[in-house]
Amino acid sequence: MRILTPAYADTLTRGFDTRRLAGFQPPPEFPKMKLLEMQLPEYGVPAWLIDSPAFSRRSGSPYVDVKGHPYPDNAECFNSLSRVAAWIAAGGAELEWRPDLVHCNEWHTGLIPVWLGLENAPVASVFTIHNLAYQGLFPRAVFD
Repeated sequence: MRILTPAYADTLTRGFDTRRLAGFQPPPEFPKMKLLEMQLPEYGVPAWLIDSPAFSRRSGSPYVDVKGHPYPDNAECFNSLSRVAAWIAAGGAELEWRPDLVHCNEWHTGLIPVWLGLENAPVASVFTIHNLAYQGLFPRAVFD
């Protein structure tokens, strides 16, 4: 099992022991991306952190700025997360590990099953909604 999550600024400044995964070459459309690995201290489960300026430069929460306003690039950032997750699951990252199942949680990962299909990845997925109050609603123009 692996947990894949963005490398938010708060995570990177907590002093976790991370290492860059050797051999990870990001997709050409994400040239500034790195993949870091750490062990979750409580459980020993490997966590992979997508280190991208889009996530690591955010202050406030991962979804809203310090004034409580959603970041204007949320749709783009979480679509990128979904694309990279599917790309890794499909074997595009050429890592030594690939999942049999991808668990997607909340709207932030809602496009992973779509991208898995577009990648023709032989990986099952399950989508969990934890909180219906946060739906990731965006204007129609963002979808286009």
